[in-house]
Amino acid sequence: MWANCPPPCAHTQTGGRAAAELLCSSFMENRAQAYRAGLSSPLTGERACSRLSPYLALGTLSARQTHLMSEGVQTDTVSLREGQLACQRPIKNDHFDAWAKGETGLQFLDAVMRYLAATGWLNFRARAMVGCAQLGIDWQRAGQFLARRFVDYDPRIHWRQVQMQAGLTGISLPRLYNPIKQGYDHDPLGRFTRRYMPKLTHVPDGFLQEP
Repeated sequence: MWANCPPPCAHTQTGGRAAAELLCSSFMENRAQAYRAGLSSPLTGERACSRLSPYLALGTLSARQTHLMSEGVQTDTVSLREGQLACQRPIKNDHFDAWAKGETGLQFLDAVMRYLAATGWLNFRARAMVGCAQLGIDWQRAGQFLARRFVDYDPRIHWRQVQMQAGLTGISLPRLYNPIKQGYDHDPLGRFTRRYMPKLTHVPDGFLQEP
């Protein structure tokens, strides 16, 4: 059943209660100061964001425990079982394959998809951008793929966001984040893009984010 799942992320976060508490403390005591300014860019979001979502999704920490930790209150561990989404047989689709592998030719989008493959995590704006409406990919297929990639997958949040990006919630039209504009806005010097797209190392900044 799992034969068609993506491989494990090479640089995923460390699991366990101790790692969760350490990460929470570092955010509350220090990293949160840079949150508002740094949450949108993949260069700064990795540190500026709390990164607590995997622990919340798996039940290593609860929202209540996190709140109490922010007030310096000791709490007992509450364990929850992870919700799993069964893998489905993928339907061959050239655009889907290119999107999933980070080979669309939209450099910033491709870099973000390769970063996701390596870490299992994305900051909020990158999650919105990888929505595949602009590539004509079926939202359910894309949602299944991302559910297997995200180490913080929570079906209650994930599918609502996927449907919202596809314009299916009745709240808004499809949210199409232009990967070219996002690249110029959040990686103007190309540091992130070149890190995950090393073949583009010598491409000048002015052309790096162009298809």
